[in-house]
Amino acid sequence: MLFENLSPTNFVVDQSPVGIDVGYTWASSSYKRIFAATAKVTNGDNADGSEILGSSNRNSKDIWADIDFWYAPESGITFLNYYGKKDNLQTNLLGNQFTFHPVIRRQGVFGNYKLRSKVDFLGGWLRSDDGWVAPDGSSAKFLANSYYGAVDYYIVQGLAVSGRYDLLHQKITGGSGVGLQSVHDWTIGANKTLTPSGNVIGRIAYSYLSGRDPVAATKSTDKRIQADIAFNF
Repeated sequence: MLFENLSPTNFVVDQSPVGIDVGYTWASSSYKRIFAATAKVTNGDNADGSEILGSSNRNSKDIWADIDFWYAPESGITFLNYYGKKDNLQTNLLGNQFTFHPVIRRQGVFGNYKLRSKVDFLGGWLRSDDGWVAPDGSSAKFLANSYYGAVDYYIVQGLAVSGRYDLLHQKITGGSGVGLQSVHDWTIGANKTLTPSGNVIGRIAYSYLSGRDPVAATKSTDKRIQADIAFNF
């Protein structure tokens, strides 16, 4: 949910528009330790949140930085930093649409530690700091801190169960804000291989989401059961 939840500026950090990447990777002789650093400059987002894939009248670009350290077996930590601008479409109190160009910042730290190849502990934090213009024209900021923690337990080879909790604290500053609002999401699930080679996997999960948005403080809840079969060739 940290990456898929839309902010009031209609931006999600998992968008990866057209751009240029450069990177460096170092690995120890046994591949037990790996360090990687990546930086990229990309086009931004349109007012509707979609990626700019072609020409644009914007003269600003978005900057991404990513630093990773992995430690065998399958543990590691990641630092993510994003700075950019986008065209954001708003509606004022008279019902007229206008476009403004907020600065958007994201910083996050994510990691996991695998214990005895049986239990995987995962967690992360993501900070949001965006420019904001309220419908009455006043300037403010959208601020958020997002957290998650998860545990994957591998019961036997080919069978695993998972639990995860996400928490989002969000607010819009200034007189247009409605104070700090929170969104919670609980998820439990299981994966089971259905063939000896493991190329067919059955998955099922249940999640419960509850919270209020930071613009109108409208409460919403969502209960969801998902099930699918994944085929890998």
